[in-house]
Amino acid sequence: MSALFQSRENLEKHGVCIRVLGDLTLLPLDLQQHIARAVVATRTHNKCFLNVCFAYTSRHEIANAVREMAWGVEQGLIKSR
Repeated sequence: MSALFQSRENLEKHGVCIRVLGDLTLLPLDLQQHIARAVVATRTHNKCFLNVCFAYTSRHEIANAVREMAWGVEQGLIKSR
């Protein structure tokens, strides 16, 4: 991932947006930080997308989405009915 991030000019030139799905907490912290920087740095690119799925299951993704929505309701960011 760090080699990919080091070629930032190519990512910008080709408009590559990096998206990562899955449970990144299974990775070492330094790698999590590299991934986060790459995702943030390319978030506005929209010509092509590089989807990286790591320890990914749809069940995990749905459970995580529900947790985030519940947090949003608690914080007043999302209104419940």
